[in-house]
Amino acid sequence: MDLLPNRVLLTIFENCDFKDVLELRKVCRRFRNFIDDPENLKFSPDAKFCGIDLTVNENQKIDLSFHSEEDGSILMKNDSLDSAMRDLEKVLRFQQSKLTYFTLNINFPQKSFTLVFSGSTNIKTESVRFLGCNQNQIMSFLSHLDPNYLRKVYTSSDFKLEMSKIVETIQWKSADELYWRPQEISVSLDHLGHFSRLKVCFKTLSATDLDFLKNIYTKSSKFLEFDAYSKEFSDFEHLETLWGPPKIQSDGNCWFFKCSNRKNVLRIQCNFCELNFIKFFVFEKSDIPTGTVLLL
Repeated sequence: MDLLPNRVLLTIFENCDFKDVLELRKVCRRFRNFIDDPENLKFSPDAKFCGIDLTVNENQKIDLSFHSEEDGSILMKNDSLDSAMRDLEKVLRFQQSKLTYFTLNINFPQKSFTLVFSGSTNIKTESVRFLGCNQNQIMSFLSHLDPNYLRKVYTSSDFKLEMSKIVETIQWKSADELYWRPQEISVSLDHLGHFSRLKVCFKTLSATDLDFLKNIYTKSSKFLEFDAYSKEFSDFEHLETLWGPPKIQSDGNCWFFKCSNRKNVLRIQCNFCELNFIKFFVFEKSDIPTGTVLLL
Protein backbone atom coordinates (compact mmCIF):
# COMPACT_ATOMS: atom_id res chain seq x y z
CA MET A 1 0.00 0.00 0.00
CA ASP A 2 2.81 2.39 0.84
CA LEU A 3 4.05 2.20 -2.76
CA LEU A 4 0.78 3.19 -4.44
CA PRO A 5 1.08 6.45 -6.42
CA ASN A 6 -1.09 9.40 -5.48
CA ARG A 7 -3.27 9.11 -8.60
CA VAL A 8 -4.26 5.58 -7.56
CA LEU A 9 -5.02 6.73 -4.03
CA LEU A 10 -7.08 9.58 -5.45
CA THR A 11 -9.11 7.20 -7.62
CA ILE A 12 -9.83 5.03 -4.59
CA PHE A 13 -10.69 8.08 -2.52
CA GLU A 14 -13.11 9.50 -5.09
CA ASN A 15 -15.09 6.24 -5.16
CA CYS A 16 -15.55 5.97 -1.40
CA ASP A 17 -18.33 7.13 0.85
CA PHE A 18 -17.62 8.59 4.28
CA LYS A 19 -17.70 5.26 6.15
CA ASP A 20 -15.27 3.77 3.64
CA VAL A 21 -12.89 6.65 4.28
CA LEU A 22 -12.97 6.01 8.03
CA GLU A 23 -12.00 2.39 7.40
CA LEU A 24 -9.29 3.33 4.90
CA ARG A 25 -7.61 5.53 7.50
CA LYS A 26 -7.01 2.37 9.55
CA VAL A 27 -5.36 0.43 6.71
CA CYS A 28 -1.94 2.08 6.68
CA ARG A 29 -0.13 5.32 7.38
CA ARG A 30 0.02 6.21 3.68
CA PHE A 31 -3.77 6.16 3.38
CA ARG A 32 -4.15 8.09 6.63
CA ASN A 33 -1.72 10.82 5.58
CA PHE A 34 -3.31 11.10 2.14
CA ILE A 35 -6.84 11.38 3.56
CA ASP A 36 -5.79 13.91 6.21
CA ASP A 37 -3.93 16.11 3.74
CA PRO A 38 -5.89 19.43 3.46
CA GLU A 39 -5.04 19.54 -0.25
CA ASN A 40 -7.20 16.47 -0.84
CA LEU A 41 -10.29 17.77 0.98
CA LYS A 42 -11.88 18.91 -2.28
CA PHE A 43 -12.04 15.26 -3.36
CA SER A 44 -13.50 13.99 -0.09
CA PRO A 45 -17.05 12.60 0.18
CA ASP A 46 -19.69 14.54 2.12
CA ALA A 47 -20.39 12.86 5.47
CA LYS A 48 -24.04 14.00 5.09
CA PHE A 49 -24.81 13.92 8.81
CA CYS A 50 -27.96 15.71 9.96
CA GLY A 51 -26.97 15.87 13.63
CA ILE A 52 -24.10 15.37 16.06
CA ASP A 53 -24.27 14.72 19.82
CA LEU A 54 -21.25 15.14 22.08
CA THR A 55 -22.01 13.73 25.54
CA VAL A 56 -19.78 13.82 28.61
CA ASN A 57 -20.97 11.05 30.96
CA GLU A 58 -20.64 10.82 34.74
CA ASN A 59 -17.83 8.27 34.37
CA GLN A 60 -15.97 10.95 32.38
CA LYS A 61 -16.28 8.89 29.21
CA ILE A 62 -17.07 10.81 26.05
CA ASP A 63 -19.65 9.64 23.51
CA LEU A 64 -19.78 11.09 20.01
CA SER A 65 -22.91 10.24 18.03
CA PHE A 66 -23.21 11.12 14.34
CA HIS A 67 -26.73 10.85 12.92
CA SER A 68 -27.66 10.37 9.28
CA GLU A 69 -31.15 10.23 7.80
CA GLU A 70 -29.95 7.69 5.24
CA ASP A 71 -27.49 5.45 7.12
CA GLY A 72 -28.54 5.63 10.77
CA SER A 73 -25.98 6.55 13.42
CA ILE A 74 -22.29 6.10 14.15
CA LEU A 75 -21.17 6.04 17.81
CA MET A 76 -17.58 6.74 18.82
CA LYS A 77 -16.59 6.19 22.46
CA ASN A 78 -13.57 7.99 23.90
CA ASP A 79 -11.71 7.82 27.20
CA SER A 80 -10.64 11.46 27.11
CA LEU A 81 -11.95 14.78 25.91
CA ASP A 82 -8.81 15.40 23.84
CA SER A 83 -9.35 12.15 21.96
CA ALA A 84 -13.03 12.98 21.39
CA MET A 85 -12.20 16.43 20.04
CA ARG A 86 -9.66 14.96 17.62
CA ASP A 87 -12.26 12.47 16.35
CA LEU A 88 -14.84 15.23 16.04
CA GLU A 89 -12.54 17.47 14.03
CA LYS A 90 -11.65 14.61 11.69
CA VAL A 91 -15.33 13.97 10.97
CA LEU A 92 -16.15 17.68 10.57
CA ARG A 93 -13.58 17.89 7.78
CA PHE A 94 -15.90 15.67 5.72
CA GLN A 95 -19.15 17.44 6.67
CA GLN A 96 -19.76 19.63 3.63
CA SER A 97 -23.54 20.06 4.01
CA LYS A 98 -24.96 21.90 7.03
CA LEU A 99 -26.09 20.04 10.15
CA THR A 100 -29.65 20.33 11.40
CA TYR A 101 -28.44 20.29 15.01
CA PHE A 102 -25.40 19.90 17.24
CA THR A 103 -25.94 18.94 20.89
CA LEU A 104 -23.37 19.44 23.63
CA ASN A 105 -24.59 17.45 26.65
CA ILE A 106 -22.63 17.59 29.92
CA ASN A 107 -23.87 14.88 32.30
CA PHE A 108 -20.97 15.43 34.67
CA PRO A 109 -21.30 19.08 35.78
CA GLN A 110 -18.73 18.74 38.58
CA LYS A 111 -16.04 18.25 35.95
CA SER A 112 -14.66 21.58 34.78
CA PHE A 113 -13.15 21.61 31.32
CA THR A 114 -13.03 23.72 28.18
CA LEU A 115 -13.63 22.46 24.66
CA VAL A 116 -10.53 23.10 22.59
CA PHE A 117 -10.85 23.20 18.80
CA SER A 118 -8.21 24.03 16.27
CA GLY A 119 -8.50 27.62 15.08
CA SER A 120 -9.84 26.57 11.68
CA THR A 121 -12.82 24.57 12.94
CA ASN A 122 -16.04 26.06 11.58
CA ILE A 123 -19.25 24.14 12.30
CA LYS A 124 -22.19 24.70 9.97
CA THR A 125 -25.30 23.89 11.98
CA GLU A 126 -28.83 25.26 11.93
CA SER A 127 -29.30 24.79 15.68
CA VAL A 128 -27.17 24.22 18.77
CA ARG A 129 -28.31 22.69 22.06
CA PHE A 130 -26.34 23.31 25.26
CA LEU A 131 -27.39 20.88 28.00
CA GLY A 132 -25.75 21.21 31.42
CA CYS A 133 -22.98 23.46 30.08
CA ASN A 134 -21.17 26.17 32.00
CA GLN A 135 -20.10 29.62 30.81
CA ASN A 136 -16.69 28.66 29.41
CA GLN A 137 -18.04 25.63 27.56
CA ILE A 138 -20.76 27.65 25.87
CA MET A 139 -18.44 30.50 24.92
CA SER A 140 -15.69 28.25 23.54
CA PHE A 141 -18.19 26.26 21.48
CA LEU A 142 -20.17 29.25 20.18
CA SER A 143 -17.05 30.78 18.70
CA HIS A 144 -16.71 27.83 16.28
CA LEU A 145 -20.29 27.94 14.98
CA ASP A 146 -20.73 29.52 11.56
CA PRO A 147 -23.08 32.52 12.10
CA ASN A 148 -24.24 32.31 8.49
CA TYR A 149 -25.99 29.01 9.26
CA LEU A 150 -26.93 29.21 12.96
CA ARG A 151 -30.63 29.96 13.48
CA LYS A 152 -31.66 28.36 16.81
CA VAL A 153 -30.04 28.34 20.25
CA TYR A 154 -31.32 25.98 22.97
CA THR A 155 -29.91 26.12 26.51
CA SER A 156 -30.78 24.15 29.63
CA SER A 157 -28.36 24.40 32.53
CA ASP A 158 -28.22 24.69 36.31
CA PHE A 159 -25.26 27.05 36.06
CA LYS A 160 -25.68 30.79 36.48
CA LEU A 161 -24.53 32.16 33.15
CA GLU A 162 -22.96 35.57 32.65
CA MET A 163 -24.78 36.93 29.63
CA SER A 164 -22.75 40.08 28.91
CA LYS A 165 -20.18 38.18 26.83
CA ILE A 166 -22.61 35.74 25.21
CA VAL A 167 -24.89 38.47 23.82
CA GLU A 168 -21.94 40.20 22.16
CA THR A 169 -21.04 37.19 20.02
CA ILE A 170 -21.91 37.31 16.33
CA GLN A 171 -23.56 33.90 16.76
CA TRP A 172 -26.07 35.31 19.27
CA LYS A 173 -26.78 38.33 17.10
CA SER A 174 -27.27 36.17 14.00
CA ALA A 175 -29.56 33.56 15.57
CA ASP A 176 -33.28 33.79 14.91
CA GLU A 177 -34.79 31.63 17.69
CA LEU A 178 -33.92 31.34 21.39
CA TYR A 179 -35.01 28.66 23.88
CA TRP A 180 -33.53 29.37 27.33
CA ARG A 181 -35.10 27.23 30.06
CA PRO A 182 -35.45 26.35 32.88
CA GLN A 183 -32.80 28.73 34.25
CA GLU A 184 -33.63 32.43 34.44
CA ILE A 185 -32.05 34.59 31.78
CA SER A 186 -30.44 37.80 33.00
CA VAL A 187 -30.06 40.10 30.03
CA SER A 188 -31.11 43.53 28.85
CA LEU A 189 -34.25 43.24 26.75
CA ASP A 190 -32.41 45.11 23.99
CA HIS A 191 -30.57 41.87 23.28
CA LEU A 192 -33.78 39.90 22.67
CA GLY A 193 -35.50 42.11 20.11
CA HIS A 194 -33.99 40.48 17.02
CA PHE A 195 -35.34 36.97 17.72
CA SER A 196 -38.48 35.85 15.89
CA ARG A 197 -39.27 33.13 18.47
CA LEU A 198 -38.33 32.99 22.16
CA LYS A 199 -39.08 30.73 25.12
CA VAL A 200 -37.37 32.13 28.21
CA CYS A 201 -37.63 32.55 32.00
CA PHE A 202 -37.02 35.74 33.97
CA LYS A 203 -36.55 36.44 37.65
CA THR A 204 -38.71 39.53 37.30
CA LEU A 205 -40.53 41.54 34.64
CA SER A 206 -42.29 44.87 34.96
CA ALA A 207 -45.12 46.55 33.06
CA THR A 208 -42.51 48.88 31.58
CA ASP A 209 -40.57 45.85 30.33
CA LEU A 210 -43.66 44.44 28.62
CA ASP A 211 -44.44 47.80 27.04
CA PHE A 212 -40.86 47.99 25.74
CA LEU A 213 -41.21 44.55 24.13
CA LYS A 214 -44.60 45.47 22.71
CA ASN A 215 -43.09 48.47 20.94
CA ILE A 216 -40.34 46.30 19.44
CA TYR A 217 -42.60 43.48 18.30
CA THR A 218 -45.33 45.63 16.74
CA LYS A 219 -42.66 47.16 14.50
CA SER A 220 -40.79 43.94 13.70
CA SER A 221 -41.21 42.41 10.25
CA LYS A 222 -40.20 38.91 11.39
CA PHE A 223 -41.42 38.49 14.99
CA LEU A 224 -43.73 35.51 15.57
CA GLU A 225 -43.83 34.41 19.21
CA PHE A 226 -42.50 35.14 22.71
CA ASP A 227 -43.24 32.80 25.65
CA ALA A 228 -41.96 33.77 29.09
CA TYR A 229 -42.32 32.82 32.72
CA SER A 230 -41.51 35.46 35.30
CA LYS A 231 -40.92 34.51 38.92
CA GLU A 232 -42.05 37.96 39.99
CA PHE A 233 -44.66 40.29 38.50
CA SER A 234 -46.66 42.67 40.68
CA ASP A 235 -47.24 45.43 38.17
CA PHE A 236 -50.70 44.61 36.82
CA GLU A 237 -52.25 47.97 37.75
CA HIS A 238 -49.48 49.81 35.91
CA LEU A 239 -50.10 47.55 32.92
CA GLU A 240 -53.76 48.60 32.87
CA THR A 241 -52.65 52.24 33.10
CA LEU A 242 -50.44 51.77 30.04
CA TRP A 243 -52.76 49.64 27.91
CA GLY A 244 -56.22 49.97 29.41
CA PRO A 245 -58.39 47.10 30.69
CA PRO A 246 -57.71 43.69 29.12
CA LYS A 247 -60.07 41.47 27.19
CA ILE A 248 -60.74 38.49 29.46
CA GLN A 249 -60.36 35.20 27.62
CA SER A 250 -60.17 31.57 28.72
CA ASP A 251 -56.35 31.61 28.71
CA GLY A 252 -55.88 34.89 30.58
CA ASN A 253 -55.93 38.68 30.25
CA CYS A 254 -55.36 39.74 26.64
CA TRP A 255 -54.57 42.92 24.75
CA PHE A 256 -54.47 43.34 20.97
CA PHE A 257 -52.23 45.83 19.17
CA LYS A 258 -51.88 47.06 15.61
CA CYS A 259 -48.63 46.12 13.85
CA SER A 260 -46.61 48.05 11.29
CA ASN A 261 -47.60 45.31 8.88
CA ARG A 262 -51.29 46.17 8.61
CA LYS A 263 -52.24 42.56 7.88
CA ASN A 264 -51.03 41.46 11.33
CA VAL A 265 -52.07 41.92 14.95
CA LEU A 266 -49.98 41.43 18.10
CA ARG A 267 -51.78 39.56 20.88
CA ILE A 268 -50.37 39.81 24.40
CA GLN A 269 -51.62 37.26 26.92
CA CYS A 270 -50.85 37.50 30.64
CA ASN A 271 -51.82 34.77 33.06
CA PHE A 272 -50.84 35.88 36.55
CA CYS A 273 -50.87 32.91 38.88
CA GLU A 274 -48.18 31.04 40.83
CA LEU A 275 -46.01 31.11 37.70
CA ASN A 276 -46.56 34.34 35.80
CA PHE A 277 -46.97 33.34 32.16
CA ILE A 278 -46.68 35.98 29.44
CA LYS A 279 -47.12 35.35 25.74
CA PHE A 280 -46.75 37.64 22.74
CA PHE A 281 -47.64 36.36 19.30
CA VAL A 282 -48.52 37.72 15.90
CA PHE A 283 -51.46 36.52 13.83
CA GLU A 284 -53.42 37.71 10.82
CA LYS A 285 -55.88 40.53 11.36
CA SER A 286 -58.63 38.50 9.66
CA ASP A 287 -58.56 36.04 12.61
CA ILE A 288 -59.18 38.63 15.33
CA PRO A 289 -62.15 37.85 17.66
CA THR A 290 -65.33 39.79 16.93
CA GLY A 291 -65.66 43.00 18.93
CA THR A 292 -61.96 43.23 19.77
CA VAL A 293 -60.55 46.73 20.19
CA LEU A 294 -57.17 47.22 18.53
CA LEU A 295 -54.72 49.39 20.47
CA LEU A 296 -51.87 51.49 19.10
